Amino acid sequence: MSYLDIGFDENLSRIDPGANQTEQQPQELDPLAFERFTDVISGSKIQGGAISSPDGKVKVDLENGVFKVNNGLEDLVSLGILPDGSVGLLIKDNKGNILMQISSDKNIIQSPNEHFQVDFVEERILAKDAGGTPRVLIGKGDF
Repeated sequence: MSYLDIGFDENLSRIDPGANQTEQQPQELDPLAFERFTDVISGSKIQGGAISSPDGKVKVDLENGVFKVNNGLEDLVSLGILPDGSVGLLIKDNKGNILMQISSDKNIIQSPNEHFQVDFVEERILAKDAGGTPRVLIGKGDF
């Protein structure tokens, strides 16, 4: 059932079908009735802003062009416009460490402590010791 089937128009206003055409006044939208009887809202009716899950952990920000998954403290997944302004995918662990970034500038998959990295832009695999000193390099580049 769509919102049109229960008496709402394209602007989500409801007109009393029994009233005279010249006397018709839009009725107030009852959000509970609307949600109870409508299982689909056309995407063309969403004008902007953000769509969020009830707990706020999943958000589609239509104004800034990004889809985010948050744990309450940190954005764990960002898809779209990233914080550095590039377009791509950014995945972090619960502590905020970058695990994967795929964008026009970076294509990296790495361990939370950055001691093991696969960098597809630089075409290399890099392993570091506990102190962060590079120890193994496979591919292009040098220490």
